[in-house]
Amino acid sequence: MNTFAASFASASAAVALTLASPALADTVTFPGYLHGSESVTFTVPNQSTPGTTSSTVSAGGFSTVVNGATFETYCVDLYQTIAFNTPYADYVNVGGGHAFANSHAYGDLGRLYGLAGPILDAVHEAAFQMAVWEIAYETGASYNLGSGVA
Repeated sequence: MNTFAASFASASAAVALTLASPALADTVTFPGYLHGSESVTFTVPNQSTPGTTSSTVSAGGFSTVVNGATFETYCVDLYQTIAFNTPYADYVNVGGGHAFANSHAYGDLGRLYGLAGPILDAVHEAAFQMAVWEIAYETGASYNLGSGVA
């Protein structure tokens, strides 16, 4: 699962800090769902063989701890799993090279975050998570949870 990068107050300060400090691996853990979760079913194309994969999973926003800082994140990669309260080694910052099926995903995810406002219950968390997956995987002309790729 990948998370969305937090914005920095000053890009130049972030670059300077990156250049001045040695490369260290991030410590990432997911203690659980921030406001609960709901059970949802998804269908996506298989990664390596023709056909699709369907699964029923829990959907919601994760409480995420990165190097001691806690914030909320969402899953963007349906092909990966996590274990709560276990250090996560496969963390990749979204700006670090994640390739979405949808070429508009970066911009559309930003708009989703900007329009959604605070989400404080499991039903809305699951709906937001489903919107993230739809944006990440849909390659058709429009978003529709009832048809298309995701």
